[in-house]
Amino acid sequence: MDSNGEWFLFLHILKEVVHFFIYLKEKEVAVPIGQKLLEVDKWIETNKETFFIPRGYSKEKWIEELRTWIKESI
Repeated sequence: MDSNGEWFLFLHILKEVVHFFIYLKEKEVAVPIGQKLLEVDKWIETNKETFFIPRGYSKEKWIEELRTWIKESI
């Protein structure tokens, strides 16, 4: 992947992570880490049809990577 493609992918991941944290804030989730990790799965299931899938990724691979990145950032 070229440099522009890597930046595009990074920015897209960042956008999805920010959307997730806004979602948590709107729900005012002040719960233990375990509950937040469950919220990641719930949010992904609810919104998976709206995700932009970058070129070179299958929908399943992209969702799994997104899930991993969000959970690691919690």
